[in-house]
Amino acid sequence: MTTFHSMLGAPSMPCTAATVTGTLYSALYLAMDPFAGLIASGLIALSYTTAYLFSQSNENAVIIAIAIHLTGWVIQFYGHFVHERRAPALFDNLFQALFQAPFFVLLELMFQLGYRKDLSKRIYDNAERDIAAWKESKKDD
Repeated sequence: MTTFHSMLGAPSMPCTAATVTGTLYSALYLAMDPFAGLIASGLIALSYTTAYLFSQSNENAVIIAIAIHLTGWVIQFYGHFVHERRAPALFDNLFQALFQAPFFVLLELMFQLGYRKDLSKRIYDNAERDIAAWKESKKDD
């Protein structure tokens, strides 16, 4: 039987927790914004495929993946605490940090390319209002 993966020359990949998580993220991103969700779904599929192929070709793949992941978190915390002087969203809302933030990063890039200017303006206006309110609340401390 010919499958999509076999047409690309890639092995058939097993269904894992990563497959289920990636499928769930893709479905929810598609529901939030079909066009951006389609791009996000493609990136998720590409990431899963690359990670799978890497894991099959390198016996230290898990150690390398953990090191990259931890380094990313350290850089994230450093940027937030040192340069923004604010705690990351992870401390306020885990769902937002792990689910919405990656999609928002994609949307920010798309906004820079002119995608949905109306939505971009609403989001940035709300963000400016929220940041101003946060700064005001810090003055009282």
